[in-house]
Amino acid sequence: MKRRYPLEALKTVRDRAVSERISELSEQVTETAERRAALARAEERRRTHEERVRDTNLAERDRVEAGLARAADLQARAAWERGQNERLDALASAERDAARASTEAERALADARAEVARARAEAKAVERHRDRFVLEHERREELALEDAIQDVVAARLGRRV
Repeated sequence: MKRRYPLEALKTVRDRAVSERISELSEQVTETAERRAALARAEERRRTHEERVRDTNLAERDRVEAGLARAADLQARAAWERGQNERLDALASAERDAARASTEAERALADARAEVARARAEAKAVERHRDRFVLEHERREELALEDAIQDVVAARLGRRV
């Protein structure tokens, strides 16, 4: 008679936990990828803005050196530069925020991977226990069968003597 594994419910719970942790890991992988992409976009926006300002500054400096700029142009230019510096500060702040979010997502991804490993280890431990249980039960059944066979043989030999 096959004996049912007494910890089958625990095995099911552990297997389900592995599936849930893998699902959470999958979601975290997606989240991390999105955060990395957001960081890359923020870096690109800041670099592009810096390049535009640098190019405009070089062109404006050439105008000033050539004597083509008036006092009003210089005042407007100073106001423009202040605005561009504020814009650059805002872009740098957004980039720092994106970097922070990306770092947090990376940490959460590492945690999710660790949780999957932990859940798999727990499930594997129950699986090994189940395997040992099944082997032990089969061994006991074989021994009982051998004892029964020996009893039958001894009984037959005892009758013939």
